[in-house]
Amino acid sequence: MAIATLAGAVVRVAVNRDLSLDEVRTADLAHLSFGALITKLAHAGVQPPLHPLLEWLVVRVLGGGEFALRLPSLVAGVALIPVVSWLAIELFDRRTAIAAALFAAVAPALVWYSQEASGYALVALFATLAVAGAVRVILRGRPNDWALHAVAASLAVWSGWSGIFVVAAIELGFLAAVIHRRRTGVPVRDFMAAWGIDTLALGCQLLALGILFASQLEHNGGLSVVTDVSASGVSFYTTVSNVSYGLLGFHPGTVTGIVSALWPLGMLASLVAIGRETGNRAWLLLACALAPAIGVFVLGVAVPGAFDVRYGLAAVPLLVVVIAHVATGWPRSPTGRALVVGGILLLLAGALVDQQLDPRNPRRYDYRQAFAQVERDATPGAAAFYEPAALHPVVSRYGPRLHALPLSTHLPTRAQASSVFVITSFENSPRLIALRNREIGALRATRHLVSRHSYPGVEMWWFR
Repeated sequence: MAIATLAGAVVRVAVNRDLSLDEVRTADLAHLSFGALITKLAHAGVQPPLHPLLEWLVVRVLGGGEFALRLPSLVAGVALIPVVSWLAIELFDRRTAIAAALFAAVAPALVWYSQEASGYALVALFATLAVAGAVRVILRGRPNDWALHAVAASLAVWSGWSGIFVVAAIELGFLAAVIHRRRTGVPVRDFMAAWGIDTLALGCQLLALGILFASQLEHNGGLSVVTDVSASGVSFYTTVSNVSYGLLGFHPGTVTGIVSALWPLGMLASLVAIGRETGNRAWLLLACALAPAIGVFVLGVAVPGAFDVRYGLAAVPLLVVVIAHVATGWPRSPTGRALVVGGILLLLAGALVDQQLDPRNPRRYDYRQAFAQVERDATPGAAAFYEPAALHPVVSRYGPRLHALPLSTHLPTRAQASSVFVITSFENSPRLIALRNREIGALRATRHLVSRHSYPGVEMWWFR
């Protein structure tokens, strides 16, 4: 397990991409004064305060570099590996724990969000700890087990609103445990008393966070803004894509399409395997893993733009434990177990390599190269435009010497600008695509296209 943790740390440190727009916004938030940060979170924020506060502290100690900004997620992502192993050994056995640690070390989605300056890795870590605490509560019920659950569950929601999905599933698990004990004649008085204290402590935290969430809803104009994602809604393809992203990471559309075509075989194999190897403990774990997925699905139905795998990331480490249990329990011989575990590990490692290196990764944005190219080519009198307008923080970080403006229908004449540069990103909005095509068409009709460069997630045009 130590080797798996070390390997996972090495993989997570090897970041080869620029900050995304969301990460740049996080950096800007971390540079505010403490009072301004709290005001921003309450009136214009889209997340709970734990991760922004950690970023605020890190920036003051280590500065605002990319490694420093991603450090909280990196630490959480590395810590998640032994936590996953611990959960597996609490539920099953050492073989499952070793396999789970190996899988978690190279699970593409877990690696990706461990390298991102966001709170999703923290949610996954604390949600997994909360499930581990809940398992210990049901098996032993000691005070420190209840304390672990209460603290971890609180921190999961303090890290991200999506943490509430796992918290709710655990509470239902406690209810199921009470019903089961009553049916079997096991005394429940002590369990109920401890559960009441646990719920009171957790409820106080959720009450404070609920007030903050209500304030964010009021000031931002609804749930669609607070979720802060521009997904394309619930459909068969997006559902399978999100499942693929969670298990195998982010890949080009062609790869996701192949996974979509093979999903019936995968579902059949998983049902056969789980049905053969699960007991009551595995079904409890599987229920907690399904809760974030169901929650994200319901959220996506209510707010189509919020149907995104990041809100269900807490399910991934729990599913890793389920997969590890099946992989080590289904084969009856040591050779068979080694082959199955090795095959899954190779699949995850291959998916990880493709995710990290393929420039067509839909979640990768190389802004540094694009803006460096514009700064090299731009001469005095050149005009630069970017689209969408939300890219302004990115322009300020990666193109600080550029006097760039949002792309609009008012383009400069030849007399006003000798050259025009256009930088675009986020090609998933019909309105923005229409604006880009219209203005690029106008520039093609009136100017000479000198060059066009494509970078991961970014397009750049140079007209003269």
